[in-house]
Amino acid sequence: MSLNPARRGSILMELADVYAAAIAGVSGANPWEGPTSVDPAESGSEFALQARLRAAENAELAGRTGWVLYLTTEAFHRLKAAIKSWIYQPLESQGEPVQGATTVDVTEDVRP
Repeated sequence: MSLNPARRGSILMELADVYAAAIAGVSGANPWEGPTSVDPAESGSEFALQARLRAAENAELAGRTGWVLYLTTEAFHRLKAAIKSWIYQPLESQGEPVQGATTVDVTEDVRP
């Protein structure tokens, strides 16, 4: 049984999404498929290693996976900026700590 040639592109794109998520260590996504959290252990997993190797075997899959990785890192940069502007800036300007709040370091660069 072979794949329908008309669906080949969409299947490769879905596979590129899965591979890129594993390689980047994405552990959470919003309803629009944007990444919301990362797990470094996932990016070092056996599956992530296999994803790197298998994506490299096919030029089209490698290109699509690379593009999704780029979009993922850009999404994390936008998320980092949003966290700074939406959550932490207003709290800092109020001058009083929020009861039960925890501090999250969003100043680290998340680029691989």
